[in-house]
Amino acid sequence: MCINLFFVRHGMTEYNKNVIIQGQTNRSNIIDICDKPLLPDGYTQAETLVKIIIERNLKPQIILSSPLLRAYQTAQILSKKLGLDVIKNDGLKEMFFGAENEGMPVSEFKKKIFNPALKFVNPLDYTEYYVKTGEELREYHKDTNPKYDLLSHPNGETKKEVRDRAKQAIRNFVLANPTYKNILIPTHNALLRFLMGELDVNSAQNTVGHEEIVYIQYDINKNSWKLIERYIN
Repeated sequence: MCINLFFVRHGMTEYNKNVIIQGQTNRSNIIDICDKPLLPDGYTQAETLVKIIIERNLKPQIILSSPLLRAYQTAQILSKKLGLDVIKNDGLKEMFFGAENEGMPVSEFKKKIFNPALKFVNPLDYTEYYVKTGEELREYHKDTNPKYDLLSHPNGETKKEVRDRAKQAIRNFVLANPTYKNILIPTHNALLRFLMGELDVNSAQNTVGHEEIVYIQYDINKNSWKLIERYIN
């Protein structure tokens, strides 16, 4: 049996606009950093998602949302416009980038020098590689090569950990709720790109927009995932 999953990225926040590492910012050690709400543009973007859903006749039955504020606010707009219930799920949170890194401007993080260099393992052949700077780390973070699946920001989650927890959360939900065949999922850019990285490397290289729907089909019996289409406004 196949389940239709319609993933959306939350609307824009202040941290998106200013290119600040966001992640799970309510866990940050940096003073005055918090889980930011949507900007006015973010609300408009969520309304555009509603328009795409209606135009494409996607017919979601339930909203399964990341509990982080920006995603949940997006879910609430979708819920109000589409008349759907919202269920929060911790497995759909954004990647945790480490408490000392979240809330830091990306430009500042790129200037970091790691001494000693960060050591990672390539899960394909178990060779080791080293990362010396924040700029290198950010480039590898965006790279879809599976050799970087065990890469993480200092004291943060790996790409594999994020992808595995999201997939397990969705599987658990659909097994427990077999009546839902079309599920709308407000979540986050990095998480979505890591999911797509296993399904379509070329597609995963492109950032997910705030006015875009990523349609992935999940076969429960085969426990397999397939990227069907990306609907872009």
